[in-house]
Amino acid sequence: MNTKTQIVHNFYCCPHCLSSLEKQNRDNVALQCSRCGSQFPVRKGIPLLCNNHNFYYGEATRKETLDLLRLLDECDQFGVAMRKWLELFSKDMSDYLMSYILDEKRTSGKYVLDLTGQEKVLDLGSGWGGFSLNLADHVREIHGIDLTFERLLFSKYWSKHRHINNFHTCCCGDTLHLPFTDKYFDIAIINGVLEWIPMSQSGNPFQIQQDYLKEVRRILSDTGQVYLAIENRFALSYFLGRPDDHSGLKYGSLLPRKIADLYSKKIRECPYRTYTHSHR
Repeated sequence: MNTKTQIVHNFYCCPHCLSSLEKQNRDNVALQCSRCGSQFPVRKGIPLLCNNHNFYYGEATRKETLDLLRLLDECDQFGVAMRKWLELFSKDMSDYLMSYILDEKRTSGKYVLDLTGQEKVLDLGSGWGGFSLNLADHVREIHGIDLTFERLLFSKYWSKHRHINNFHTCCCGDTLHLPFTDKYFDIAIINGVLEWIPMSQSGNPFQIQQDYLKEVRRILSDTGQVYLAIENRFALSYFLGRPDDHSGLKYGSLLPRKIADLYSKKIRECPYRTYTHSHR
């Protein structure tokens, strides 16, 4: 199942200075900023408009995900390739991966959106692509962005299997700006992503999250919608001793930020940066 190297870049801009991008050569190997000269590679039709081209995060290891991509490349049947891959895991892990990647219940948030069918949608931190692809039939364009290239490539295979033609992917998320032109999108999906943004940048986590939301506002139309989903910082289960979903620390999210940071440095030898929020 070979993916075609094809990109449409009229909606992209430089993630450093927001200027337009141009093809560097006829083979779509790279894009170049018309102003600052920054160059960006394109792999298998996916532009890498990011600083870290080797970032990886996933429910499976990178090697395991590469095994899946190899199976998808060798097999013309998406379902057969998925089944062969899941057979490599224990039953519990296989059930977890199948549910996490393929279960449409994880995309039920689409029902709260006000859709006319003409919207251009950006799914920030799209992961394996489930939310994006389940929304594709209901909108004009759907764009999935993530810092993990392998998951974006999987979502391209999946979209081809489902005959979805309005799905675009871009590897990005760790730069000063989102690599899109002003007011291009009508809807932004931020599903379980905001808390992770400070992990790829230095500085105050709260300020980084605020700046990120300002960037989202920049690329949204004046009547744009935002779907924002994030864990409750003060969830009852955390008071009952369940470890924080992101740091793995008991009571981590309940503590004042500075105390949580000291706690994390003591236990995990790294700062506490995955800020979640709640009603005040």
